Amino acid sequence: MCAVGTLLAELADDKTTRVEAVTSLGDEMFVLRHDSRYVDVYDVDSLRRTRRVLIGGLQDGTDMTSCTRHQCVYIADYKGNVIFRLTPDNQLSKWTVSDGPAGVSVTSDHNLLVTCSDTRRLKEFTSDGRLVREIVLDRNLTSHIWHAVQLSSGLFAVSYGGSRDNIHKVCTVNSLGQIAACYGATKGSKIGQLELPVHLAKTEDTVLVACLTNSRVIELSMTMDYVGTILTQHDGLKGPFTMHFDEETNWLYVADNSWSYLSERWISGNVKLFRLNLEQTNIPSSTVTQ
Repeated sequence: MCAVGTLLAELADDKTTRVEAVTSLGDEMFVLRHDSRYVDVYDVDSLRRTRRVLIGGLQDGTDMTSCTRHQCVYIADYKGNVIFRLTPDNQLSKWTVSDGPAGVSVTSDHNLLVTCSDTRRLKEFTSDGRLVREIVLDRNLTSHIWHAVQLSSGLFAVSYGGSRDNIHKVCTVNSLGQIAACYGATKGSKIGQLELPVHLAKTEDTVLVACLTNSRVIELSMTMDYVGTILTQHDGLKGPFTMHFDEETNWLYVADNSWSYLSERWISGNVKLFRLNLEQTNIPSSTVTQ
């Protein structure tokens, strides 16, 4: 029982700069590129750039997300220890996070959930930057923490596993940071394994996981059971860095980058836009591409 992804459109490749993050708000798509102090804004239908917004003081943008309730886009600045808040009319504000913010997502209460990988903490803020709570993650999440999203159950799904680490997982944790259930084990590409699960997105009933090294997006149930592999290299994926799922349109935006074996780094990228068919479809396990 698995969602099916269909490629709708993509931005032209930038041959020199990778895409760090993407999100959408209304009929606009927001794109953040590596080492840029600007957010590029596109019309989602034509994918034509309509404007560039200078994010003054931005040092190291690592992720973005958006909130329809508060009509704003959030930008995480890891080196600057700052969250920027951008509105559609280009009003910019910010607040300080004492730990480097790596990943961001929006909670069921329309607050901002910030993943602080260096200190193994999740921090929840109101839209104006007031700290609501701080969750210290279980020490059994043993390596680099990538991203977290809140589930409908109230639990949080957290992904972890650095490039030099052997164990790569997505686990659910409670408000005390205690582990409830996990998917993953020794890193790899088989069912039951992950490799660099760098970013998460939540649909109504499932969790999507971007696996950077394996060039795929897989789908897990809320209890961390494998549902299926919905996007792979056959769908054009190269290196999915971050994702954004629009619940109103069922569109999945993926910041997708290419690896250079010559320079041994991620050098170029674009944004790919997929439509997800979330009606549960029977897919025999033998046909799932791994």
